[in-house]
Amino acid sequence: MSQKVAQPKGQEAKKAQLTAAEATLSPVLQRCNGVHSVKAAVSTCDYDLEPHFLPISYGLFDQTSVSSRISSIPVLNLSNRERLTNRYKQLSDRALFRIASSCRSLYNLTLQLSHISTSDMMDLSRQKLRRQVIADGIKALAPTVCSLDLDTQTSNDFSFVDIKSSANDNFSKSLWDISTRLDRLEMTNTALPLDFWFPESEYRKDSTSPHWPDLFAIYCYRDPALRFIHSNIIPQLPDNSRDAFDLMDTFFVSLGHAAQRVPWLATISYGLGMIHPTEFLWTRDDHGRRDVEAEAYWCFPCNYIPSEKVAAAWGFRLADIVTKPGQVPNWKAAFEPRIYGALHCYCTVFPEGIQLSSLSVIDRWTSGAAGVSRRRMVRHLECTIQIKYYQAGDDITHPNISSIQKINDDGYKSAVAALFDVLKTWDNSCRVALQLCVEYSYTRAEPQTKYSTLGTCSTANAGFMLPNTTIPDVQCITKLDIGADQSPRDQLYSVSMETQMEVAQHCTRLNEVCVPFLNEGLSGTPESHYDKQRRAFANGLRNLSPSLWVFRVWEDDGKLSGLSRHLSGEEDPLATNMGLMSLRLRHLKLYRARLPLDFLFPLDTSSDPIHSSRHWPNLEVLENDQAPHVTNAVSTGERELIYAGMLNNSTSPPPRTRETFDRLFISSGYAARQMPRLATLDYTTGSGSFSGKYSIFKFSNDQATRTVTATWTSTTGYKPDERVAKAWGFRLSDMTITYDGASATSKIELSPWLPAPI
Repeated sequence: MSQKVAQPKGQEAKKAQLTAAEATLSPVLQRCNGVHSVKAAVSTCDYDLEPHFLPISYGLFDQTSVSSRISSIPVLNLSNRERLTNRYKQLSDRALFRIASSCRSLYNLTLQLSHISTSDMMDLSRQKLRRQVIADGIKALAPTVCSLDLDTQTSNDFSFVDIKSSANDNFSKSLWDISTRLDRLEMTNTALPLDFWFPESEYRKDSTSPHWPDLFAIYCYRDPALRFIHSNIIPQLPDNSRDAFDLMDTFFVSLGHAAQRVPWLATISYGLGMIHPTEFLWTRDDHGRRDVEAEAYWCFPCNYIPSEKVAAAWGFRLADIVTKPGQVPNWKAAFEPRIYGALHCYCTVFPEGIQLSSLSVIDRWTSGAAGVSRRRMVRHLECTIQIKYYQAGDDITHPNISSIQKINDDGYKSAVAALFDVLKTWDNSCRVALQLCVEYSYTRAEPQTKYSTLGTCSTANAGFMLPNTTIPDVQCITKLDIGADQSPRDQLYSVSMETQMEVAQHCTRLNEVCVPFLNEGLSGTPESHYDKQRRAFANGLRNLSPSLWVFRVWEDDGKLSGLSRHLSGEEDPLATNMGLMSLRLRHLKLYRARLPLDFLFPLDTSSDPIHSSRHWPNLEVLENDQAPHVTNAVSTGERELIYAGMLNNSTSPPPRTRETFDRLFISSGYAARQMPRLATLDYTTGSGSFSGKYSIFKFSNDQATRTVTATWTSTTGYKPDERVAKAWGFRLSDMTITYDGASATSKIELSPWLPAPI
């Protein structure tokens, strides 16, 4: 494959090689189709053709175009092997990017651009043109690229970059844009403005949304701007009299504000690679799988001490910097609030016991004199419970659902008990948001194999011994989010509502809780199975901590949206207890919850209010999103087809009557008038997005302007009647109605919101 070419003898040789280069490059890339990883080196030397190494012996592709798109190369490494003395043999930057951009399924790209001479480096117009070529090349890369390793070979072009601001640098803008979709970025010999990561104009907007949702690793080596600031060699900076430390502050303020918006950030490493090492390193191990101490420090021989602006950007106190005579400052203590602010642990349950290695790491981090102080730093703790003895086969039937769920309950409670044994010594000065997730493992018979995160496992065995399942009380958990499974088959065997609510009851200072109510099932599963879960949920509501003020529940009934529901007038413990619990809440958020439409304020069969003394003194936000149908229409045979994916029940839902909507808004109107602090009330009802038929109700109480509005938007033409107007306290003649062709909107401005007698 490799060919030797004559040594170029000047610019005349360039044009002579273009035709041969075009003929060689395209076949080489076409032969890469199907190759997992391609490494192409530009050289005049001969190489043996290896499976993952394709040498390209031609250079000077300035005018060459790649005639076809390469679709199946996921990993590409392009580098110039020739040094500056043989720069005529190098592949140009434009050609390198042309090759890379032709790979449309690329996800991992390594680029080492061409070396440049000192004379070219001192030519301002050439430098600007080169940076524009690189900027255009980055823009042309495939959107699939998620890892980029870029060496621009520009160790001294800092003098042609405004190192204070990236506002007028297209190269910086292109690199920043692609960084927002990467999960790993490595840069070498790349001159960037000091505010590259987060310009001052951005962080002054006080935006809290993450700009880098997937980025977890940032590496930068031999940054020219930082190198010369460190050495105090600033012959061509925009302001020669400006102190170098102020410029360092600019860099770290920008990096700090960016780091606050990278939710999965694990590593930042900036190294200048000089004779005297200058390095900034920030790392953390948030999965707790390895016994690695998280650390963050600056190592500057010049003993750089940042300003308060840097501390504010990173979220630490300057007083926490550890300094020792004769040593560089150690910033680990200053960064500990961010390092330990969010932790992730695993607890794996086997038939023969529990693996506690991950919990033991967290216990060690938070024990002892130093560890006790770290407990107050922990704000978010995610615990994944891996249950490795759960088994589901294709021939599963209802009789063994309960037995398998009982085993999973015991394993789940054992894992939570182990976690709470670690947390029970944390005092009430700690405020932890705990998220519990569950992963199951099961085997399936061939040929219907199915992927499982945890692989295969032994069959369920009710006779195994687990550690203590008594869950202790904890004071440090103020927010609890009980995660749910996405697989319907997993939901069938997931831990019961009784166990989930038991966990919540042992959080004695709980302020906020999010609970999933799972209702997936198989054909033949009796209604008693779902009723048992519903009753357990209802009973658990009565025993939650009195400190609770935010309650969120979402009901995942999936495709089985037609299962029977309790109608108004029937005894429903869940609706009763939910209504009573709401009296002490500030926020109540329901998603697809199967509750009677008048659960807050009961109505009789004629939609008239039943005398009630209910009063919500603290409720500010009430949301009920995608309230499902009230029907018994789905038969056992239809359930089987729905589960098998052969029938979508939502294609022919039973129609909602006007009385159904009226009943909802009459009840909510009487209830809302007993909520003096109510600011937002949102309802989304109807048959769903599949048919485009819906009804949306929004209530807003703006305390600043003292304006109260209620708005109904419906694609079915629904408008409030006299009974709804009476419940909300307005006259129909005052309501304005508008049409936009697809929906009708009814709007009314109400009097300032005060409790009204019923």
